[in-house]
Amino acid sequence: MSGVDMALWNIKGKRVGMPVYQLLGGKCRFGAALYAHTSGRDSREVEERTRAAMEKGYRHIRVQAAIPGMATYGATVEREEPRGPGSVSPISPRAIWEPGRYVHEVPRLFEHLRAKLGDEVELLHNVHERISPSQAIKLYKDLEQYRPFFIEDPIPPEENDHFQLLRQQCATPIAMGKLFNTQHEYVPLIANRLIDYIRIHISQIGGLSMARKVAALAEFFGVKTACHGPGNVPPVGHAAALALELTT
Repeated sequence: MSGVDMALWNIKGKRVGMPVYQLLGGKCRFGAALYAHTSGRDSREVEERTRAAMEKGYRHIRVQAAIPGMATYGATVEREEPRGPGSVSPISPRAIWEPGRYVHEVPRLFEHLRAKLGDEVELLHNVHERISPSQAIKLYKDLEQYRPFFIEDPIPPEENDHFQLLRQQCATPIAMGKLFNTQHEYVPLIANRLIDYIRIHISQIGGLSMARKVAALAEFFGVKTACHGPGNVPPVGHAAALALELTT
């Protein structure tokens, strides 16, 4: 349904000879901010790659660092050497995930980057729902002093009730939404002002038509849009997100 909806908007724009953002009411900003994704084996490598992104003109950068010996989301980890034919491989330590170490290390990453890069860059980070609600509260409180642009997906959708506790504890900007499918998931978070950015995946939420409604709802409650746009989204999907951002 989402794909058909976006395709129809695309066809409509071509038929009338206008970019889709004109059909949605026209631009209300010069452009939409983009972010680069940098990752590394440690804080220094992330710093180097973040500097490279800044030199290309990026001012919003998502930073992810590997936790040594663990399968860390968003950061490349070296693979083990392959074993010989017929051998049985034990469970690799790099396949293990320990959220306690992660919660301890991420503030160190932000401390390093702020000390080295200053406030000239907006830093983002994706938790990817891989920690408990209590760990999320601790992490967001620890990161508040480093002024992140937003920290994404602290808690899975089935734990949405914990967002109220998280909001009460700190002022770290919260982004959430790429796993949402229905109004039952995102309307309470927006209406109760429990998040700062609604990060819906337009290909999952119902297409551009539904995304427009979500953006209009969010505007009444001071929640900003930050559409999810990973590398596996096709050009039409990115174009739909851009059209929405330009008109919001």
